[in-house]
Amino acid sequence: MKADRKSSEISDETSLDFQVLYVDDEAKALKYFTKTFSPYFDVATAESVDEALKLLEAKSSHIGVLITDQRMPKKTGVDLLKETRARWPEIVTILITAYSNIDDTIAAINQGRVFQYIKKPWEPDKLKIKLLEAINEYSRNKYNIQLEKLNKELENANQVQKEFINMLSHEVRTPINVSINLADQLLEAPLSEEQREHVTSIKIVNDNLAQILDNTLDYSKWAAGTLKLTYVDFRLDELLQALSHTFKLQVENAGLTFSNTIDKDINPALRGDPDRLLQVLINLVSNAIKFTPSGGVVSVETSLMEENERSVRLRFAVKDTGAGIAPEVLENLFKPFTQIRPEKRGTGLGLSISRELVSMMGGEIGSLSELDQGSEFWFSVNFGRQKSSDKQADFSQPKKVENMRVLLADDNRINRLMVEDLLTRYGYNVDTAENGDQALNMAEETKYSIILMDFQMPEMDGLETTSRIRANGINKTTPVIALTAMPENMLSGKWEEAGVNDFISKPFERFQFLETIRYWVERMD
Repeated sequence: MKADRKSSEISDETSLDFQVLYVDDEAKALKYFTKTFSPYFDVATAESVDEALKLLEAKSSHIGVLITDQRMPKKTGVDLLKETRARWPEIVTILITAYSNIDDTIAAINQGRVFQYIKKPWEPDKLKIKLLEAINEYSRNKYNIQLEKLNKELENANQVQKEFINMLSHEVRTPINVSINLADQLLEAPLSEEQREHVTSIKIVNDNLAQILDNTLDYSKWAAGTLKLTYVDFRLDELLQALSHTFKLQVENAGLTFSNTIDKDINPALRGDPDRLLQVLINLVSNAIKFTPSGGVVSVETSLMEENERSVRLRFAVKDTGAGIAPEVLENLFKPFTQIRPEKRGTGLGLSISRELVSMMGGEIGSLSELDQGSEFWFSVNFGRQKSSDKQADFSQPKKVENMRVLLADDNRINRLMVEDLLTRYGYNVDTAENGDQALNMAEETKYSIILMDFQMPEMDGLETTSRIRANGINKTTPVIALTAMPENMLSGKWEEAGVNDFISKPFERFQFLETIRYWVERMD
C-alpha cells in the first residue's frame, strides 16, 4: 500500500508490502480499478492471462492478491486461477464473473479454487470488502507458510544439534574415559612422589572435564526439551559408595575430611534414575570441595523424609566448612551461568542443571549459607521401591573373579587396551574385537560370561551385533552391557529392543564399572 493514502475507511493495519494484481481484457475496467484503488493499494494490472503469468513469474513474491475476470479471449480467468493455485498457492484469488447461471459460476469457482467471487459490474465498496478479506487471508497464508518454514528449520536445527551432541559425546568422552582410567591404573603402580602428584593432577583435571562436559551437554538437551530420565532398579548404598570413590583423590589432594552417611532406616533398594541422582550429588560435592580450604570438612548426609509401600522421599544434604556465600549471590545461584565466585572458574551450569534434574525427579533443591560459616546444599527426591530388596551391600574394594571370560567389542584400540588391562587385573579373561563382524564371529564360537559392546563401530554397529547374537547361538542369554560414549537418551530405548541388559556411559568410574559387570556375572543362567 502507498504510504500517503488518507482513506479513513481502510485503516493503517491493512498497509501492505505486496501488490494487488487485477486482470481484465477491458482497458476501461483496468483503468477504473487503478483509479479507484491505487490510493490505497500498490496496484498492478494485466490485459490477458499470458501477461498476468509473466508478471507472476517475474515477481510472484510481491503479489498477494489476484483478481481476475472470468471471460477473456484465448485463456480464461479460470485457466489463470488454476495455474496460480498450482504454482503460487500462497496468493489469494478473487474471481469476477458476469455469468448469471449460478451452477456455471460454482463450477468455475471450484475449478480455480477461488477464495471469493463477485459479479460484474463490480461496485467499489463491495470489492473493497472482498479485498480486505483477501488481504487478511493472505496474511494468514503467509504466516502459516513462514511458520511451517520455521518449524522445518527448527526440526533441522534440532537434528543438527542431536548429531553434534552425539559426535561431541563420542569424540570427547572416549579419550576422557581412556585418560581417567589409565590414570587410575598408573596410581596403582609404584611411582615416585613427584610422578604420583602429576598423575593425581591428571586424574582430577579429567574428572572435572568430564563433569563440565556432562553439564554442558545436559544444558543443551534441557534447552531443546530433550532432557529425560530413566527408571531402573538400583542400590542407594552402592551409589553413595561410588560417590566416595569418585572424590577420593580430590579430597586427599585438597587436604579435606570427607564423610558420607546414610540413615539406617532407609531401605537402599530403590527404583529411579541413579545416573541423574549421582550427577546432582557430584555437582554439589564438587562445588563443596572447590570452596573449602585445606583442613576443612565436606559431608554428604542422606535422611528419610517419608515413605509408604510404593515410594520413598529422601533428603540429601551436602555440607562444607568453607567461606560461605553472600546473600546477594545465594538468591541467584540456581540460574544458568551464575558463578559462586568469579575467581573460581567453571561453566556456571552445574547448579542450574541440578535444579532441573531434581525437579524432574519430583523434588526440590535449596541452599543455606552464612559468610565464614560454611554452606549446605540440600535436595529432596522421590523414588519408587523395588519388588525384591533383600540384597545386602558389600563394598570395601571391587572384587576379583576367576574363570570369567569377557568379550570386549570396541573400534578404539586404546580403549580396548585400557579396558582389557583393567579387567585382567581383576581376574577376567578378555577377548577383544575391533568391529561388529569380529564380535559376532567370536560370539558364535565361544561362550562368554559377559559381553561389553560399543555402539559406534564400523561395518556393523553394536545394536545390530547384539541383535544377531541374541537371534541364535550359544550367547543368546549372555548379559550384554553397552559400553559407549553415546548419551543413553540418544538411543531412545533401542538398546533394550536389541537385547542389551545394561548401559555404562563413558567416561566411567572404575569402581562402578567393575561392580556393574560383577552384578550381571552373578546373575548368569
